[in-house]
Amino acid sequence: MLAVLFHPVLAWALEPEYAGFVDKFKSAFERGDKNEVAKHIRFPLSRDYPVPDIRTAEAFVRRFEEVFDSRLSEQIRTSDTAKDWSRVGSRGIMFGSGDLWMDLDGKVIAVNYQSEAEKIRKKQ
Repeated sequence: MLAVLFHPVLAWALEPEYAGFVDKFKSAFERGDKNEVAKHIRFPLSRDYPVPDIRTAEAFVRRFEEVFDSRLSEQIRTSDTAKDWSRVGSRGIMFGSGDLWMDLDGKVIAVNYQSEAEKIRKKQ
């Protein structure tokens, strides 16, 4: 007999101070401002091996579409801060089902989403 245990992740509504971080991040996507998005990233930004990590804001801007393809960018741009973003205890702020994580200082610490470009790069 196989027993499956579920460990629920407790998510809370974003307090206004955290919602402000998310709104500023979303606004950079609405304006298409890659340099502003880079200001919200904590470097180095890890990528799935063997894709190299992104170590600087300049490298991030060059590889922006590789990380934030049109699909993910659109999801962020049109997301509802109250419904699509949640604080998960001390772990940080989660977007969707964990595609992206921010720390409680408003910096992106993980992008778990993998674009088609990264999938191809990973295979090469």
